[in-house]
Order: sequence, then structure tokens, then C-alpha cells
Amino acid sequence: SNQHGSGGLVFSLGRKIAFFCALYCVSLWKIHSILSLEEDKPEQVLDANGQHQLTKSADKNSHSLLGTSPKKLQDKLDQEYRVHGRPYEGNLWELSDFAPAWMKEYFEWHKQERFRLVSSTEPDVWTKTPLLVMQCLKEEDSKCGGTADRTKPFLFLLREAYMTKRLMFIHWTLPAHLEEFLVPPVGGMDWRAPKPLQDMLVHRKTKGYKIFKGDILKSKRSKTTPIFQMRLQSVDGFRELYDDELVLGEASFEEVFHDAWRILFTPSLPVRQILESEMGRMGLIPGMYSAAHLRALYGRVKQRTEEQIWTLTSNAVNCASMLYPGTPILMASDLSRCTEVAVEYGKQKSAKVVAREHESLPLHLDKAGMEGRPPSEFYDTFVDLYLMGMSRCVTYNRGGFGQWASLLSHNSSCHHNQKTSVKGIGAPCNWTEGNGDTVDVNHESPVPLFVEPISSGS
Repeated sequence: SNQHGSGGLVFSLGRKIAFFCALYCVSLWKIHSILSLEEDKPEQVLDANGQHQLTKSADKNSHSLLGTSPKKLQDKLDQEYRVHGRPYEGNLWELSDFAPAWMKEYFEWHKQERFRLVSSTEPDVWTKTPLLVMQCLKEEDSKCGGTADRTKPFLFLLREAYMTKRLMFIHWTLPAHLEEFLVPPVGGMDWRAPKPLQDMLVHRKTKGYKIFKGDILKSKRSKTTPIFQMRLQSVDGFRELYDDELVLGEASFEEVFHDAWRILFTPSLPVRQILESEMGRMGLIPGMYSAAHLRALYGRVKQRTEEQIWTLTSNAVNCASMLYPGTPILMASDLSRCTEVAVEYGKQKSAKVVAREHESLPLHLDKAGMEGRPPSEFYDTFVDLYLMGMSRCVTYNRGGFGQWASLLSHNSSCHHNQKTSVKGIGAPCNWTEGNGDTVDVNHESPVPLFVEPISSGS
């Protein structure tokens, strides 16, 4: 008996020693892997022909990923059009290489459930259905954040809607209905709130649960409250909360954003018409130019000297040239003098630098006094977003708007943060010439810039 006990003790001790040795080795391997990744992290650079080259970079303000495959949804839609001579006619999510299985499953379920509810004659059908609503209502929401901060969380909310099996809708009335600027595309997810749901939100015909923070929403997944009313705003769209739940092989927040956005949104007709006109006027081809966004007036800064304007602007243009050498550069800023200087600087460099000719600066959706203004006064915000979002690479500094455009771009891994502050420019760039070759943008037939909007009566 004692021999058995002694043998069991030795065996148990041996197992513990083996376990801790294994744990120690795994820890050393992980540390080595992380250090190796940091030391040898490759940066994706585009040559003048739009092809990817791999280089090593110590610049932590620029970030890029390996490879050119799989393709972004916009590139696949363009390819489908060229092959078949007509727009893609299926569900957009079926064409996506980046949308994970759970997201595609949710889109399909949402399509069926929304149709069932809209078609139902049952009087209380909406009150019996678990819902998640991204809202900004003039009746009860005084501040909802700027355009980027209130819109980017849609991807995080998609996951939460899937996890809690709730139908997700978006409903704005402040400063105007979102449908004035963005609408669901044909073949995409229809997030528009039907009239019965709009009435419920305004008149509180059912018990709702208002949530203002992403981490709080995750903690409420088990709640059976009929409606989760979301008024979230975040500079990064709750990227970390989304990526915390990635499974092996799943596309990250940054990687899937481009596709998911195009599955939910396409510009409204008035915004689309302006975009098509501006792209033609400036001679820009989607995916064949870089964009520079400069917030010159941020926080308490209300004005800039001419010297500061030239310093900040020339650096922003330099950064764009570094990301995609030898191609046109689109400049966007909250200060009109910056766009003027960018064009002048481009002439000095014998480069094509273009900018929109704003009669006035784009309005901020969350500033006081915006309620009651005609929707057309806010078009510029969405036009600027899409113009930058149709580029291949984006450089930005302060705020979330430029980062938002980068997520929408043809290569969201090709970006640079200028890191400007009251102390100066934290991540300066030098002007980068192309290799002498011009980019052939006419070798393929033109394709529609955008997917057609879903019909208003759907």
C-alpha cells in the first residue's frame, strides 16, 4: 500500500514537472515569435504600377499587411461587371472573401426575418422581436458624435446582433435621416427601420434598453429586453472589442471593414451624382490614387499661420507620395487654405495634386444648431469620405475621419499617421518620386462607381 502511495506521489510530481516545463517552453516560443514579428514585420509598398512590394520598415506609424489576395469586395464587383457586362446580381456577402461565416449567416438570417416582419399582419410582431437599433433621434438624443464616430461602430454592432440574435437597424433623425446620405445597396443588408419600428422608438411603445458604451453592451448579451437602443460613438469603432473575439483565420476589423461597409451602404442618389461629377472633374480613377487628410483645426486650435499651413500641408502631401509614388494625390482638409497650398505644392513637384473647391467647409453633424438644416448642407461630408475612401492609400493626422476613409480604401493596410500635435509633426515624410513609369489607368473598361441603391419601397 505504501509503495503504491509513494509511486503515485512520484508519478504525480513527475506530471507536474513535465507540465511546468512544457508551459515554460511554450512561453519562450511565444515571446520569440512576438519579437520576431516586431523585428521582421514586412511593410507593403506599392510601386508606380500599383503592384505590391515587400520591404522592412521601422516606421511604426505606417502599417501594412502581406499579399494581394484575397480581393476586396469592390475589386471583385468591378471584375464581375467586366466579365458579365452587368452589375453583380446576387447577395453581396456571397462575393466577399473577407466576411466571416458568422457574418454571412447573419446577413442571410436578417434578410429572411426582416421580410417576415414587414410582411406580417400580426399587430404586435415588432414588440415580440429582439432588436438592436443604432439611433440618433432628435426627440431624445442631443449629441451623437461626428459622422465617423457614430457610424464606424456598425461592424462591432453586427457581431453583437449576431451573438444575441437580434435584428439590427439604423435610424437617424438628427440632423437628418441617414437615408439622405447613405442607403442599402441592391444585394446588401437592408438596415432601414420600417415605420412601425420608427413609431416604437419615438413613442416608446415597448420597453427599451439604452446603451452608450461598447463594453457595457457585451455584458448585456443575456438580457431579454425587446430593444437595445444604441447611441455609441467611438474614434476607432470599438476595433479592439471586435478583434478580441476573432477566431483562427478570421479577418480582423481593419480587413473586413471595406467589404462589410459596401454590403450595408451605398451613396444616396444626390451624393452619388456629386461624387461622379467630382471624380470626372479631377480625373481620378478608383484605386489609382492616394489621399491625404489634414485636420488643421482640431480641439482648441482655431487658426493657423501661413508658415504652419505650409509645413503641415507639404508633409501631408509628402506622406501620400510615399504611400503610392507617381500617382495622383487627393487633398482634403478642414481648412480651405490647406487644399490651396497642396495644389501649389504639387505644381512645385510637377505632380498631380487635386482637391475639391468648397464654397464653405463641410458641416460637423454634431455641432450645435445643425438641427433643421436641409440635408444638402451635409452632403460634402459624405462626398469627401467617399473620395478618400475610393483611393488606394490614405494618410491622416487627427480625429477619426481620415482613419475612416482609410478603412474604406482599396488597400486599408496602406496608410500613414502623420502624428501631428501641438509639439509639431511626430511622423514626418519626405517627398517620394515615382520610378518614371506612368500608371496605365485606361487598360480596363470603365465600371460603375457604386452599387445601385435598393428601391425605396423594398
